[in-house]
Amino acid sequence: MKFPLLEYRNTVIKDFVLIATILIITFFLSTQLDLFEKTHDLIHVLENLFVTSVLFSMVLILLSIYRYIKFVGEIDRRQALEQKLKFVDDRYKTIYYETLNPVFTVDQKGNYLAANPAGLDFLECNPSELIAKNIWDTAPPDKIEEMKQRHSPFLERRTVETDYLVNGKVKTLLLNVLPISNGDETYLYGIGHDITERKQTEQQLKYYALHDHLTGLKNRAYFEQKLEYYKATDTTIGIVLIDLDGLKLINDTLGHPAGDNYLIIIAETLIKNYGSYYELARIGGDEFAILIPNANKDILESVCNNIEQLVDNYNESNNSNISISLGHACQGKGLASVYDVFKEADNQMYRRKLHRKQSNRNAITQTLVNALEARDFNTEGHCERLELLITKIAEAFKMSSSTIYDLKLFARFHDIGKVGISDQILFKPGRLTKSEFIEMQRHSEIGYRIAQSSLDLAPIAEWILKHHEWWNGKGYPLGLKGEQIPLESRILSIIDAYDAMTNTRPYRKPLTHEEAVAELQRCAGTQFDPKLTPIIIDILEEIHSKDSHK
Repeated sequence: MKFPLLEYRNTVIKDFVLIATILIITFFLSTQLDLFEKTHDLIHVLENLFVTSVLFSMVLILLSIYRYIKFVGEIDRRQALEQKLKFVDDRYKTIYYETLNPVFTVDQKGNYLAANPAGLDFLECNPSELIAKNIWDTAPPDKIEEMKQRHSPFLERRTVETDYLVNGKVKTLLLNVLPISNGDETYLYGIGHDITERKQTEQQLKYYALHDHLTGLKNRAYFEQKLEYYKATDTTIGIVLIDLDGLKLINDTLGHPAGDNYLIIIAETLIKNYGSYYELARIGGDEFAILIPNANKDILESVCNNIEQLVDNYNESNNSNISISLGHACQGKGLASVYDVFKEADNQMYRRKLHRKQSNRNAITQTLVNALEARDFNTEGHCERLELLITKIAEAFKMSSSTIYDLKLFARFHDIGKVGISDQILFKPGRLTKSEFIEMQRHSEIGYRIAQSSLDLAPIAEWILKHHEWWNGKGYPLGLKGEQIPLESRILSIIDAYDAMTNTRPYRKPLTHEEAVAELQRCAGTQFDPKLTPIIIDILEEIHSKDSHK
């Protein structure tokens, strides 16, 4: 903006000089009137001239006063305007330096000229390092061409997502670009908003929309997209389906982490051997699929046989019992649609699963039995002692040989459900907290589910479930009381307690035989069957007496 302050000042000075000149000349002439006495007309003229000069001078004086007042007012207006401009400039500087948004200035060649503190923090550099860079120096190498297209034409106003490579990390700004001209030069002024976290979240959402979180394989949504894709082509499609047998039982007994580990093992096996050739997906909780283009029956059977062999090799190397069921189908022979192929492969897989169901469940049960032995629950011969005690009691009760056999199994596997309890609780040296004890109580239900899954252990499943019930109904897990509790469970609960009391535990020393018997008598009618307890105590006394005389 142009301010005419100098012009006003010069005009006022000229006015005062002119007024002074006129007044001096007029005063001089008035002092010389006696020289013109002889010429009356001339005197009259001079008098008129004097009056006119005085009037003219007065007008000029008034005009000068007006101009002076205007001049002073203009000074005040300019000072006020300058104060406003300074205030605005300070505000803009504050915004520039204090804003959390990165701000950059670059020239027409893309060289950095300046950046605010937020911009320097974003690029993780100082001003001297910045001005040595070009915008393409801070771009990820694999995205430079894409970014050049986004920023074309270069000298236009735009809003664009811009990627930066900062110390090995990719960051993203939503950048508002403004061209600013300064004479012959045009600069680009960029104001950015850091959307790095938002972009990462979007990428994760896009990834998990089509991938399984646990295994990293594609998910069912992706698999169905591929089916739709191949539906519109002439490619002959084959499908192999793989089902992990007994996943629910594994989750219920060993816990979901164990089941997840089995799923990961299957996924890694598929990825390692077929990930580079075929489309792989986890399409259900325990189901995997392989989509094979240009397939035929021989290819599908070869893939299935190879997968079975890979699982067998893993089991042998890792002392494991992972069991899978497979099915496959290919377009042709009445299977025109890819969905018909999928349905046929699914039906074939479940036919095979039903055919080998019991053997699979027995294999899983054997895995759990192995886990029981591996975790050393049979501390200091606990199960063996229970087998001997329960056998002698059963013989004293004149039970059948088949019942004695089941009771021996019961003594050995009554705590098999503890394979599903964490080591932190199971091997805790001190007493359990309330929450830990509630978790420990789950072992009866877990053991029941395991036993139901095995032909050998199924007859004792109910006994395992109920061997921690109390005579007065305050036991677990069902709160049964009295003769609602199976006889076999009542017998085991007494001898299990006796053996636990007379042998060392991490949190206490063993009791003597007499102390343990006294405790059994005290708990008869509350925890233990009051009629059965004295009978079993007599048998325990007899056994103890014989052992003492050896």
